[in-house]
Amino acid sequence: MKINVKNGLLILAMIIAVGISIVSCKKGFLDVTDPNVYSADNYPATIEDLNIELNDLYGRLRSGIYSPELFRFFGVSRDHTADQAYQAPDFNAATQLSYDKTNGDVGSLWDSHYENIAKCVNTLGDIARFRTKNPNLTTVEKEELNFIEGQARFVRAWNYMMLVNFYGETMITSDADKAKMGVPIITKLAAVVPETQVPRSSIGEVWTYITDDLKAAEALLGTKTWTGSDVARASGWTVKAMLGKAYVYSQQWALASAKLKEVIEGSGKSLVSFDIFKEMFNGRFEFNNESLFELNFVADRNEEWNGSANVGQRLSIYLSPAYEDNNSVGKNGFGNYFIHEKNLSRFGFTGTAITRNELRAPAYLAQSKTNRDNKVVDPRLWVVAFQPYLDSIAWDNKSYATAKMPGDGVSTDNIQAWCWHKYVMKDKFIWAGNVANANNMYILRLADVYLLYAEASMKTGATAIALEYINKVHRRAYNVNPNTPSVFDYTSLTAATKAPDAALKNDPLKYERWAELFGEGAWWFDVSRWRLGQNEAAYYEKVTTGNLTWDDKKYALPIPLREINTNTAMKQNNGY
Repeated sequence: MKINVKNGLLILAMIIAVGISIVSCKKGFLDVTDPNVYSADNYPATIEDLNIELNDLYGRLRSGIYSPELFRFFGVSRDHTADQAYQAPDFNAATQLSYDKTNGDVGSLWDSHYENIAKCVNTLGDIARFRTKNPNLTTVEKEELNFIEGQARFVRAWNYMMLVNFYGETMITSDADKAKMGVPIITKLAAVVPETQVPRSSIGEVWTYITDDLKAAEALLGTKTWTGSDVARASGWTVKAMLGKAYVYSQQWALASAKLKEVIEGSGKSLVSFDIFKEMFNGRFEFNNESLFELNFVADRNEEWNGSANVGQRLSIYLSPAYEDNNSVGKNGFGNYFIHEKNLSRFGFTGTAITRNELRAPAYLAQSKTNRDNKVVDPRLWVVAFQPYLDSIAWDNKSYATAKMPGDGVSTDNIQAWCWHKYVMKDKFIWAGNVANANNMYILRLADVYLLYAEASMKTGATAIALEYINKVHRRAYNVNPNTPSVFDYTSLTAATKAPDAALKNDPLKYERWAELFGEGAWWFDVSRWRLGQNEAAYYEKVTTGNLTWDDKKYALPIPLREINTNTAMKQNNGY
């Protein structure tokens, strides 16, 4: 029997009313407050209520840029770390940077981060209300409340960093850029329609808001660290490192240098060995001593297949490797992407084999292995990619040679099409119900901090310090002690790198940020703030679905048309 909820509630209310009138007319029976129903009067009732809200804020980090559906487009397609093995309009728009204001993915990215911010605003309001209603908290309770607020402010600041970097009119390249259009700053939840009509704040104002939130979070968290079941939370050192990064992005060089140095000297963090580094993106060595903040995943999926309720990391279904089995090629997932051809030469790889027979030729594989062993090629190439027929994946006690990625609606016949390695699942068969994996994704790690510190040091005249911290990252990549000079060191800030293109060829800082953080969603922001768009389009030339062209409007995404239509105070980015 189908129940009409509205009529059912009305009938229930009438029955209750009649019952009350029969039993008694005392005032007490007219008190309909239900302690089991949340309201502004009784919620939050405990600090645990606020912890539940905080857990939700962390859970929402899996939306926005770190959702697999959006990371594949904005994390690895836009900067050409990836090329397409599959053709569809949304895939084409991502690799060709041909977004417009009606694009659904552009709208989803915007919506997700603003929804996350709204939740942060709500949680921070609940914290303030809880403090007001509970003036006699113990010292321990006050500290716990401070920790919750600090984490909520960190999450809010990070969401604004993503929004202003993606949708701001420009990233800051000079003081003049601070006056250009940023994104709306939402300080309270709208109660009526006029309160939704929020204009874009300037880029400078947004960065001030971000750094103010992070400074407040820093004061609240201090040097707090987390262990055990809380290890995935943002620590005081996470906040300090993100504040240093915000100072770099907003070109506050002296502040950046001081804050990043504080993290380097006080956090107790260090670069992990290369043996750990090469495996830590594939489900091993989680929360290691290099990690400052990572997005935690568990493989205990709640769905049989690929969906948002799945608590595992699902990116690898799109970046999945191809493999050979009984002379036929399979894919451990959809296999929508492979490493863009031009990235191989940027890492210093000069091999030209394309066909299956060429790629499998014993002499070719032997030379490739020799070059790998002798570090003729940047060793990080094989951290981010599988070389066809030289590398392998395995499950159920059987090993399979990786193959070049076959095309699906596009041709990969005339390119090498190396498969992705970073963040993919390589020890289970996806088609046996293993779509979710526990491969954590790094949002902030010490190598990033070292390179940011090097950049800030360069800008403040400490060139020797800058070179040393670039070399620390470089040495680890070559499996030598990062703190001891080596034969692999750059001798100057303009020394030759492995890259053949003008922008990176003699710029170790840029090259190291590209190579070290490859496939982690960081490079596009560097492209934008260093204005490398034209260089990148010229270097990569094309993707499988067409030639690349450049227009400076592409540094910023368009504001979604739906936002323009519903917010009369909103202005569109130039060119859209």
